[in-house]
Amino acid sequence: MSEFGQDPLTGRIVIIAPERAQRPLRFVPTGSAEAVQPCPFCPGNEQLTPAESWADRPPDSPPDRPGWSIRVVPNKYPAVTAEGAAEDQTADRSAGVGIHEVIIENPAHVANLATLDEAQFKRIFHAYRERLRALHGDRRWRYFLIFKNQGERAGATLDHVHAQLLALPFVPADVEKELAGAREYHRRKVRCFYCAMLERELRAQVRVVTSTSAFIALCPEAPRFAFETWILPRLHGAVFDEADDSSIAALAQISRQVIAALDRLRANPPFNYFIQSLPLADSERAHYHWQLRLLPQFSRAAGFEWGSGIHINPVAPEVAARRLRDALI
Repeated sequence: MSEFGQDPLTGRIVIIAPERAQRPLRFVPTGSAEAVQPCPFCPGNEQLTPAESWADRPPDSPPDRPGWSIRVVPNKYPAVTAEGAAEDQTADRSAGVGIHEVIIENPAHVANLATLDEAQFKRIFHAYRERLRALHGDRRWRYFLIFKNQGERAGATLDHVHAQLLALPFVPADVEKELAGAREYHRRKVRCFYCAMLERELRAQVRVVTSTSAFIALCPEAPRFAFETWILPRLHGAVFDEADDSSIAALAQISRQVIAALDRLRANPPFNYFIQSLPLADSERAHYHWQLRLLPQFSRAAGFEWGSGIHINPVAPEVAARRLRDALI
């Protein structure tokens, strides 16, 4: 059973999850002599995963069988589980309750998201939205995070393209800190910080990677990682899963462009991305703007970063944006 532990000074929460120790501990690339066989995410091996929670498949295609284009299953080695109750709490520990799902993003065994076409990107983001919409009906969960790890350096343990979803009964301290800053900016300026940022960046055209009528991709002013890129809707919206189908299609298009550009700069790049959306507990929406944040992992955080919380980034955002623009098709 997982547990939450909380630092009494910072409020930072850790998840103690013994089940995670059973995961494959080494990332083994496709084609390697040591490759894990069979891959649990490939069609025909559905019995190697828990029963699917959701799938994009034809109406006549039975669950937990081949025929899907996107498949969502509970994580076999979860960081949190839906079981647990208040009586499991102690002074410094509480039951690690939550939801942990895996979103298998392509039936064919592909390791690099950049090789997928725009239609598959659209299916992927549609799956993200549908899973969030389904889980929002459970009022136990206050915070949801869709995230992706590509490559061993970014934390992936299987190379078949997939993302993950975690639902938690609290809002993490770092997220609360950002939300508080956004609320304070809105209180002082009577406008959304992110909307103001987009206006500034579009005027300057220095850190903008690319833009469409619906979305803007930019390198933020103070990135923690080289080539860190944020993708935000032009129109103010606080909650990702309220995006309509046309917005999902536009997000798929620009995300694929940016990831493909990054892939041209460094083949099969290790990266993380996540979708930051307003937690359910917030009824006020004027201060926040949902976004996808792409964090390439070309170097590892070391002692200074861990000790100070300050990241050293060797590539200025203006340079990163220019190089990504040059790599766009």
